[in-house]
Amino acid sequence: MPAPEQESEPAIVIATGGAGTTGTLGCSASRASQPIVVLGFHPRRINLGALDDFEELEGLSVVVDDVIYMPSLDHPEDRPHPFVYFIKIRNDSEERVCIRGRKWVVREDLTDEVLVVEGEGVVGQRPNLGPGEEFSYNSYHVARGSGHAEGAFFGYTEKGRRVCVRIPRFNLQLPEWA
Repeated sequence: MPAPEQESEPAIVIATGGAGTTGTLGCSASRASQPIVVLGFHPRRINLGALDDFEELEGLSVVVDDVIYMPSLDHPEDRPHPFVYFIKIRNDSEERVCIRGRKWVVREDLTDEVLVVEGEGVVGQRPNLGPGEEFSYNSYHVARGSGHAEGAFFGYTEKGRRVCVRIPRFNLQLPEWA
C-alpha cells in the first residue's frame, strides 16, 4: 500500500447535478438539474483511484447509532442548524481494512439542495480494522433546515483491494421548538 499522502487543502465547488453526477461515491446517481455544493478537497491530492474500482466488502458495515440536534455548536450563518451524528464502522469480514476516505451527501428537504462533503480519512484518522474490530466516532453536519444524509467510506484491504461501505441514510430532523 502506498505511503499516506499529506492532508488536502479544502476547496468549494458549486455545480448543477446531471449526467455523471454521483450521489454517493460510485453508488447512486443524484437527480438531474439539482443544485449541488461540493465541499471537498483538491482533487489532485486525493488518491483513492477511480470510483468505479471500489467494491462493497461483505462484512464491513456502518451503523448510525444516534443523531442529535445541537444548536449550541459552531455553524456558519447561512447553515444555522448543527446535527451531531454517532457512527460505528464494524469489520466482520475476514480481511484487515484501512479506511482512507469518505463522501457524504446531505440533502435539504425544503430546497432540495445537495451538499457533498468528501475527503481523506475519518475525523483526521485512517482507521485500520482487523476482523472483528470496530471504530466509533461522532461529528456533525450543519444544515439550513431538516433533511437527510448518507454516504460511503472508502479504503483498502491488506491485499490492496479497493473497498467501500455505505453509510446508511439518516434524517436530520429539526425539533418543533427550533
